[in-house]
Amino acid sequence: MARQPEPVARRNRVVALGALALLAFATAWAFGRVFRGHGPTYRLIAVAFASILVAAAFERRSLLLATVASAALLSVAIGLLVFPHTTLFGLPTRETLVAIGRAVDKVGHQARVKVAPADPLAPLMLAAVTAVWAAMFSAHALAVRAGSPLLAVLPPVALVGFTDTAMQDGPRFGYGLMFLMAVLAVVFGDGIRRIMQWGPLWPVPGSSGRTTMTSTRGARKVALAAMAVAALVPGILPGLRAGPLINFSGGHDTSIANIDPLVSLASRLRSDATVVYFRVDATPRRPSYYRLFALDTTSDGVRWTASTDPELRHAPLVGSPARVGPPAIAEDQLFTQTMTLQRNFGNRSLPAAYQPVEISLGSGGPVRYDADTSVVASEDPLSAGDSYTVKSLLVEPTAEQLRGVSFATPARYGTYTSYPADIPQGIKDLAEKKAGPESLPAFDRILRIQNWLKDTGGFTYSEDVEYPADIGAVRQFLDAKKGFCQQFATTMALMLRTLGYPARLAVGYTSGTENSEVPGSYIITNRNLHTWVEVDFPGYGWIAFEPTPQRTNPVAEAAYLNPAGPLGRCEGGACSQQPKPAKRTGKDAASLESFRGQAHLGRRGGPRSSTELFPTPTTVPWSLIFRVLFAAAGILLLLVPLGKFAWRLARLIRERDPTKMVLATYRVFTGEAADLGLGRNEGETVDEYERRLAGAVSFSDGHLETLSGLVDRAAYSGRPVSEADARSAGYAARTAMREMRRNTALVRRIVGIYRPGI
Repeated sequence: MARQPEPVARRNRVVALGALALLAFATAWAFGRVFRGHGPTYRLIAVAFASILVAAAFERRSLLLATVASAALLSVAIGLLVFPHTTLFGLPTRETLVAIGRAVDKVGHQARVKVAPADPLAPLMLAAVTAVWAAMFSAHALAVRAGSPLLAVLPPVALVGFTDTAMQDGPRFGYGLMFLMAVLAVVFGDGIRRIMQWGPLWPVPGSSGRTTMTSTRGARKVALAAMAVAALVPGILPGLRAGPLINFSGGHDTSIANIDPLVSLASRLRSDATVVYFRVDATPRRPSYYRLFALDTTSDGVRWTASTDPELRHAPLVGSPARVGPPAIAEDQLFTQTMTLQRNFGNRSLPAAYQPVEISLGSGGPVRYDADTSVVASEDPLSAGDSYTVKSLLVEPTAEQLRGVSFATPARYGTYTSYPADIPQGIKDLAEKKAGPESLPAFDRILRIQNWLKDTGGFTYSEDVEYPADIGAVRQFLDAKKGFCQQFATTMALMLRTLGYPARLAVGYTSGTENSEVPGSYIITNRNLHTWVEVDFPGYGWIAFEPTPQRTNPVAEAAYLNPAGPLGRCEGGACSQQPKPAKRTGKDAASLESFRGQAHLGRRGGPRSSTELFPTPTTVPWSLIFRVLFAAAGILLLLVPLGKFAWRLARLIRERDPTKMVLATYRVFTGEAADLGLGRNEGETVDEYERRLAGAVSFSDGHLETLSGLVDRAAYSGRPVSEADARSAGYAARTAMREMRRNTALVRRIVGIYRPGI
């Protein structure tokens, strides 16, 4: 009989480990949905199992040792699954650590750019492997070490909840049911452990086990009913497929906010869902590009920002309708667009065809306008259903007219011709080569670079690319010859600046899809988000160029890029009615130049305040959330030790009877000893506990013997205990505890402060 508890304990461990393994499988299986394909899911399942096995192997060791061993083996798992080419016989090397460091720098950027399900790129897989490993190690520690099954499921719940938020693909009953079964298994395993403290649960050898099966039949019925309710009832509840109260994803945000060509543009283009942003009713009937922002500043050739406030908070406020151009412009030189919003505008910038001269909000509210960038903004963000009308000047010079333009020296254009000082010489040489000899007209040299990127250079359009956030991205793009509008536009603008031509990026929307039911009406979606290049031609202003394959600017193609071609996708001859104005001279040219002001020459060289174009997305106040979590963690770090101290002190103070005071003192003593890893075992007598402590710690003056003797007397003897005995027990306990702390390592003492239990 003395050997019977050993197989029982082994069975309990097997049940607990099996339940945690099921939880690991369910968590990794559900979390793996954030990646494309089944390969990443299989790797995450293997990671979850490995983390549980490592935690189980070290569960009888100190938590610190188990954590260190788990971290070391996590590095091995990362090397094998994420950076296998950097390992040596499967072990991480210095190259592995360097690769991990580079991937960590890119995790935040790729998390913003990628839309789930994403490709299993190294930075994202690094984050996923680490998250799954840490979640399952924490689950094992909470379930086995702390005996808290409900707390143990919180880390896996966080991963599964994150997946459901990122995917937004509605309820997935298969994943939910599997996860619920795993949670119930963990709770059931802990229940068996607790029941076993009262007596044997498993059938005695030789018995039929009928009693056990009968006693658990009711529990099985309750478990099955709970799973059925949890799986089926949510499907009939109202609001099941409604949007979230707080949108934590950002990837599927339906508001038209924070359009950043270097961040959210890629994610919105890659999004599986097509979201209609607004409708354009054009008069005359013609397609166009619609600008939101102009980016003119770059420090590394890859990240571009606006040197002016993107939402024009400091621009002049003009009443609606706002006339921002010269008063004397013939109607046949104007292009009228009425925009009707289908989604909320998350910012105040309004899409408009270049070059706006009159803006009118449907609500009659005021607008702001910046003549330097030709950007329009409302005083307050617009909402779905709102509308506004923009009249834009048709700037359509011919190719011959642009060939006659001469540019000033690069220094005259200030920031519009600046580029990073560390740009590789090879990029400059390539720009000179592709542009052709300087004897060519500037327009032809610019056109050669555009056509090389768009048509003749062998480049292909692809949204599944990932380049570093530095000047090396341009070199990699030129080598790979694959990318989307961001890479084509930034590369062309950078090459033009090295040649001394004033260039910037425009961010907005392509012409969209014509509504067959409403002639002259175009539907603009997230698929139409786009970045292109603008070059400032003296006398004409900013002229658009399109270096991206498969993209065509209808206004440019109708004039200087393809004079003989039709105007975009116009039908029925409507576009042929559009005039092609000749180069303006005299009074008209002076009026237009006054309208543009000094935006194209004088203001470029002056000082500007450099501000980032796009603030942190406002869907969720992440900075506030992190501050709150950080403050909560700090409070917990203080509350846990203070709470334990207060509870123990109250336990001693509230006892008035000397006998109960001695027993309370001993309970507090054993609790503090447990914080040091020297707690009293279940079923261990006072004398046995005293001998074990004496063998582990060098005590002096017999304080531990005094405490043990008084406890035996208070608990088992009929002799009364005096108040002096109670005070003596308290003094002996405090002295013995001080000696135990002196003999315990500092790390264990600190960790013990936060040990679960009193």
